[in-house]
Amino acid sequence: ETASSSPSPTTPIPTAGAAPPESGDAIRRDTQATQVGETASAAVSSEGVPAVEFVVEEIAVDGECTSASALPPERGHMLVVSLTMTPSAELVDVTLTPTVDVSRRDFRIVGPDGLVEADNGTMAAFSCVDESDAMPFEVSPGQTVTGKIAFDTAHTSGVLVYRPWWAEPGGGWEWQF
Repeated sequence: ETASSSPSPTTPIPTAGAAPPESGDAIRRDTQATQVGETASAAVSSEGVPAVEFVVEEIAVDGECTSASALPPERGHMLVVSLTMTPSAELVDVTLTPTVDVSRRDFRIVGPDGLVEADNGTMAAFSCVDESDAMPFEVSPGQTVTGKIAFDTAHTSGVLVYRPWWAEPGGGWEWQF
């Protein structure tokens, strides 16, 4: 099953620097509704050049695990996200860091009930994607990297929210699945 491309409602999410919501908490979403396959960008330089561009290529509910040592989902379903990340040469000037960190901790799943399902990084999620298919933790300027991240979830539909530290204050993106 693959994500739909319909926009989601906006209900605000906590601002940058706020503690991540706990499982079962209502989540505020002030993120940008983004379509699967749509290019998103952030940390724009004074010349208008984005420091980071990325695309969520696919969100697969009950997606295929590629690791030979994959464990079954602990919460019922494996959400496998394929992501392409391209930092530009402006990254260091705009964010003052030499790489973009791509961390599972920057993602949240909001269930159809509007509540966040925090900490989807179970052992099953970590074991799902083979290292050769996984999104690396750091991506350097000039690289275009595609990889997968898996999330162990109870939901077959909802919203995937991405709020990396390098997003503009209060920013982030969301995709319906």
